[in-house]
Amino acid sequence: MLIKWIICQVPENRREAFSRAQCAWKAIRDVDGLYGQWGGWNVHRPAEAGILALWRDRSSHDAFMSQVHDSIFHATKQEQTYERLSVTLLVGISSLPGEREALCRALTSRWIRVSDDQLYPGRVDSDRHAAEDFDGDVAALFMGRTLNGPDRCLSFTLLRSRPDLKSVRDSRLFRLQEEWLV
Repeated sequence: MLIKWIICQVPENRREAFSRAQCAWKAIRDVDGLYGQWGGWNVHRPAEAGILALWRDRSSHDAFMSQVHDSIFHATKQEQTYERLSVTLLVGISSLPGEREALCRALTSRWIRVSDDQLYPGRVDSDRHAAEDFDGDVAALFMGRTLNGPDRCLSFTLLRSRPDLKSVRDSRLFRLQEEWLV
């Protein structure tokens, strides 16, 4: 699995336009290789939007980028709705409860907790146990290792209800926007 994590810095006066443009990505729902896409606003940094997309593999993502992406991006004028954008591609290294089940359960999530860590032995097991501490509220957990750059691991815990802010103090927390779901 390929995980794509997009962060956009969106000024307050462009949030509504950004959100409208983000809704247009529903058009990719049937693109071959796309498992799903979620997005929302950072609870602690309201100008920050995060978008998580899960792809079967790198080649399906690359085909989407070369054949579909630009027509939607330009039609919505989305480039005018944010100030900065960063994209991180990761190879999936773990999912909980299992890839197929995690994808189905992720559809019930309303929050994403994102942890960014150096990758070291035992990291996968540590994050699995941390996810279990949310008392059954976890819809899914996806972990990925960056494709290029330092050995970095991002874990995405999709939750059904808002967690206690103390339990996510070392992470980013995003409130998912249902209308952005693809």
